[in-house]
Amino acid sequence: MITVTKNGSTFFVSGSSIEGAAYARHFSQQSMQDFDFMLVEGIIKSQDCLIKLKETEAFVQIKYDEKYIEQFTKNSFLIKQNINGILCINGFKMKEKYCGTESISFLPTLELITTGKTTINSASAEIKFTCNSLLMSFDEQFENALNSIRRIHVQENIELLQEKFQLACKKIQKIISQYVLSMMGQISNVHNINSQTLQDIISLTFPAYKIRMPQINKVRLNFLLEFYEKYKYLGNPSILEDYIEYGKLSIDNEADFVPALKLEFWPDDVKLFLNRIQYNRPDLYKLIIETSSIHLIPKWSTKTPEIDQQLEFRYSFSAIERLLALNRTQIEQILNGVARSIYYKYLKKQLSIEDNTKSIIPSYVIKTTVLWMCELMNLNDQFTNADDNQIIARIMAKKWLEYIKQLLHDGICKHYFINNMNLLESCSRESLDKAIDILQNEINLDEDITIEIFTKQDEFVNKQRQTMENWIGNLKIKDILDALNEYRRLKEEWLCPSIDIEDDGDIIGCLHTLNLLRTLDGNKQQNWTIFKRLFLDINDTNWLPPIWHEQVENSSIGDFADSLSALGFTLSNILSIMENVEIDETENVDFNQYEFTGLQNILNDLITPSNMVRNGLMNSWLPMFTCSYFNAIPTGMSHDVRSSFQHRSITTDHPMGPLNNLLQNVSFPSQIDSSTRQAYQQYSQHVSDNFLNLINDAPNDDMTLSDLIKYHGSSQITTQVYHYIYFLQKKSE
Repeated sequence: MITVTKNGSTFFVSGSSIEGAAYARHFSQQSMQDFDFMLVEGIIKSQDCLIKLKETEAFVQIKYDEKYIEQFTKNSFLIKQNINGILCINGFKMKEKYCGTESISFLPTLELITTGKTTINSASAEIKFTCNSLLMSFDEQFENALNSIRRIHVQENIELLQEKFQLACKKIQKIISQYVLSMMGQISNVHNINSQTLQDIISLTFPAYKIRMPQINKVRLNFLLEFYEKYKYLGNPSILEDYIEYGKLSIDNEADFVPALKLEFWPDDVKLFLNRIQYNRPDLYKLIIETSSIHLIPKWSTKTPEIDQQLEFRYSFSAIERLLALNRTQIEQILNGVARSIYYKYLKKQLSIEDNTKSIIPSYVIKTTVLWMCELMNLNDQFTNADDNQIIARIMAKKWLEYIKQLLHDGICKHYFINNMNLLESCSRESLDKAIDILQNEINLDEDITIEIFTKQDEFVNKQRQTMENWIGNLKIKDILDALNEYRRLKEEWLCPSIDIEDDGDIIGCLHTLNLLRTLDGNKQQNWTIFKRLFLDINDTNWLPPIWHEQVENSSIGDFADSLSALGFTLSNILSIMENVEIDETENVDFNQYEFTGLQNILNDLITPSNMVRNGLMNSWLPMFTCSYFNAIPTGMSHDVRSSFQHRSITTDHPMGPLNNLLQNVSFPSQIDSSTRQAYQQYSQHVSDNFLNLINDAPNDDMTLSDLIKYHGSSQITTQVYHYIYFLQKKSE
C-alpha cells in the first residue's frame, strides 16, 4: 500500500459540469448541465478500515474505527453491524439526510424550493431546484413594512422597544456579516459589498424605533429623494423585477449531492492504475500523487445480500477525473466534446432493452473511452497549429466511433482505474448490438441539428423588449438632459469623502437610480413620501444615537441607490425578529465551519469565469443580452450570434461550445474581483459618453429618442441606443 498525506480536502464540483463539454447536452434539448457536488464529510486514514467484497470490484464496506476515521461534518456517522457482526458506516443514511423538501425566500419576489430523493443503489441524493414567484413584489414588501411601522407608532411605546430593536439589528448584522458575506465571497468584492455596507442598510431603519441614522446617510437620502421626486416620471419600475423574473428561468435545475469520504492513502485496488499512468503519462502521474485523491461514496452494487445494502461504498475517482480533464490539450478537449455530443444526440434517449429506466449505454462509458484514448493514442502529434478545429473534430469523431464500436462489439470496456472491471457487463447483447447499429448507420456528422433550449427565455425577452423600447423610445431629449444636469449637481453635493470612486457614467447612473427608486415606490408612487415622513422629516434631537456610531461606507450615488433595493427586505426581517418574545444576540447560527467552507468552495467553483463557460451557467442569459433593440445589436456582434444555440452539427464549435461565437479571443480572469468591476465601469462610462453625445446633437430637444432614431436612420445611432439599454439592464444585476 502506498501512503500519502493530502491537505485541503473540502466540497467540490465534479463531473462534466467542471470537466468541459457541458454544451453537448444541447443535443438532448437541455440548456444547462446538471451539477454534481462532492460533499467530503470525513477522511479514512487506514486501508484496514476497508472490507473488500468478493462479489464485486470497486465496492467496499467501511469498518468503523474512531482511530482511523475522522469526521468533518456536524452530524455523526450512523453505524450498523454487517452480516458478519462488524460495525460499519451506514452510507445510505449519509445520503438520506439531504432528502426532503426545503424552501427559502431569498428575495421578496422569489422562493427557492429544494426537493431531494435517493435510492439504495444511487450514489447521490438527487436535488431538484425550483424557483417559484411569490405574490409580493419589491414595492409591496416595502409598503407593507411601512404600514407595519405606522401601526407600531400608534399602538406601542417605542422607547420600551428600543433595546429589543438594537438586539435585532445586531443579530441580523452578525448573521449577514459572518455567513452571507463570506459565502458571497468574490461576488461581494465585485459589487463593493462589505460589513459596513450592510450596517448602512440596517441603519436606514433606525428611525422606526427613534434611533438616529448616521447623519451623512440622512443627508444623502434627502438629496436623493428630492432628485427622485422631480424626475420619477422618467423611471421604469419593471427593469429590476423583469431581470429577477428572467433569472428565475435559469434557476430551475437539478444537482446530485454526493456525500463522500476521502482516503488518506492509495488503496491496493488502484496500484495497477498508478503504475500504468506513471509509465504512460509521468507528468500527470506526478500531479495525481501530489494534488489529488480517491473517495468512497455510498452506493449498493446490487450483487451482495440485501441485508448489507445500506453499508456499501464505491470508489469514486471524481477528483482525479477532474484533474485529468483540466489538464487536457485542445485536441483532447475536442475529442471529449464530440464524443459527448454524439452520445447526447444519438444514444442518451435510447432506452436499454433490459431496463427501460436507463440509457442504452451508461454515460460513464463515454467518459472512460475518452480517458483511454487520451492515454493510449498519440492524438496531439497528429495535427498542426494551423488545423481547423472543425476538421480536428471530424477526425476525432471518426476515431472515437471506431474505438467505441469495437468495444461494444467485444462487449468489454475496461474501467480506467480498477483492474478486471467491465463497464459493459450490465448491458445485454441486444442493447450492445442496437447501440452499434445506431453508431454505424444513423450518425450524420454534417446534419444541421435543430436545438430548442431557450423557448421560455425567448418568450419572456420578446415581451420585455417591447416594454423596454416603448419606455426608452418615449423619453424626451429635454427631460433626459434636465435630469442629467440635476444628477450632476447631486454628485457635486454628494457626501463622499473620497473622490476616487468610479461609477458607470452619468447618464446610465441617472436613469438607473430613477428606475430603482421607482421600483420601490409602488403603483401609487407614495412609498418614498411615506418613508420620508416617518424616517426623515421629524425632529430626532431626543432620539438615541446610531447603534454603530456615525461611520458610513464611502459609496457613490449608484452604490447607495443599489443598497436601497434591500430596504424593504431588511425592514420586513427586522420586524419579523421583533415579533419573537426574546432575542439572543449571542446565539450562534448552527452551522459547521467545515461545511460552510465547503459550500464557499462550490460557489467559487461555479462562478469562476472560465468554469462558467464549461458548466453552461452563462448560456441561459444569452437571450437577454443578445436580443436586438430598435433592430440593433452590439458592435462586434453578428446577427447570427445565437445561431449555434439554435442549430449546429456534431462537429461544430468545439472545444468551448457555441460560446465560441461570442467569446473569441477573450481571456478569462482566474476569479471575479474588483478589476472585473473596473473594466465594466470603464466601458460603461464610454457607452454613457457616446449616448450623451448622441442626444446633445439632437436637432430638437423636444424630440423623443424614437424620433431621434428615425431622424438619423443610421444603424450606428441605434447601436448606441442598444448599448445604453444593455448597460441599464446590467446595472440591475
